[in-house]
Amino acid sequence: MPPLLGGRDRRGDGGGADAAEARARGAVTGDLTAPTPRPRPRAAGGSSHGAKPLAETVMRLRLDAGQRRLTAQPHLPVAAIAHVCGFTSPSHFARRFREDFGCTPVQWRQRSCAHP
Repeated sequence: MPPLLGGRDRRGDGGGADAAEARARGAVTGDLTAPTPRPRPRAAGGSSHGAKPLAETVMRLRLDAGQRRLTAQPHLPVAAIAHVCGFTSPSHFARRFREDFGCTPVQWRQRSCAHP
């Protein structure tokens, strides 16, 4: 079984950045509330080959899940959606959502529900 993150598999190539991201995606999509896994330290001289940091990938998955739920579950409060998507603070979810999507979660929901 290849390592979840970091490290090298038996072929010696670590599976590449795309494979590492796919493993990270698989690890968090089942339970977005799980803490962000910490990657293993790289060996001296190791390189990420342009890979996104794991925390960035997890954040992107959580924000995308929140965006979908805001439209799919309009009866749920934003705070509940934030929690389900792994945010411990609704204000952190709202701040990161605004940074990534250009509007607040409430504004996104209003626009999405107005134009189904």
